[in-house]
Amino acid sequence: MSAYYLPLGEQRYRPTEHTVGPWSDDAQHFGPVTALLARAAGLHDARTDLQFSRLTVEIWGPAPLRDLTVRTTTLRDGKSVQLLGAELNCDGRTIAKLRAWRHLISDTSIVADPLSTPGSTPEDSPVYHWPGSFGDSGYIDSVEWRAAEDAIGSRGTGICWARPTVPLVDGEPMTNLQNLLTVVDSTSGISSPVNGDDWWFQNTDLTVHLHRQPEGDWVGIQGHATFGATGTAVAAGVTWDRTGQVGHTAQTLLVRKR
Repeated sequence: MSAYYLPLGEQRYRPTEHTVGPWSDDAQHFGPVTALLARAAGLHDARTDLQFSRLTVEIWGPAPLRDLTVRTTTLRDGKSVQLLGAELNCDGRTIAKLRAWRHLISDTSIVADPLSTPGSTPEDSPVYHWPGSFGDSGYIDSVEWRAAEDAIGSRGTGICWARPTVPLVDGEPMTNLQNLLTVVDSTSGISSPVNGDDWWFQNTDLTVHLHRQPEGDWVGIQGHATFGATGTAVAAGVTWDRTGQVGHTAQTLLVRKR
């Protein structure tokens, strides 16, 4: 298959093997799911005077490798702000819900912070191969990862470059935002201080804040994970493109011994 999802018409999609995540052979990674929900929200209302500024996905349960349905709605529609919603369902069961704010595009360059750069480029970072079971999934194989060998999962921090190698929906080119959303759900994976073969650390949400729109197909991710003593953790990240910083991410993680 040449994409994460095959369109079936009427907001229905069939996931391919590229969506399979590292936690289970019969469940999807939520990177493609997040991008699919954001795509649906953007198509629901294609106002060109607005830009995505915050996207939050609440994960209700595993996303099975079966046909999916997406429903979208406008929750608030104003002149300068808009709140969109999208819901992913499978066999009548809610899988995930997206809430996305869009802000009016205007010229605020006079007060914009200088663009900070990540200090490396994809070209000067070696190809990274995920260890253990994390390196054996359709999703991991569908993304080109670049990072120094000790730059991922080192003492609860991690930094890498990533880009999907297949489109989100068959027959459509990936947008820059879809590229970013497909990979930033992996912030917890690149920053985890524990081995995924020994521990579960699955996120129940993902929030992405954007202070500018991403450019290009390469996405830089720098993450930091903090694990608590009672079964929960937080992974926070900064994301870049080649030009500079784009925004921030946050995930709440459910931690369990495997």
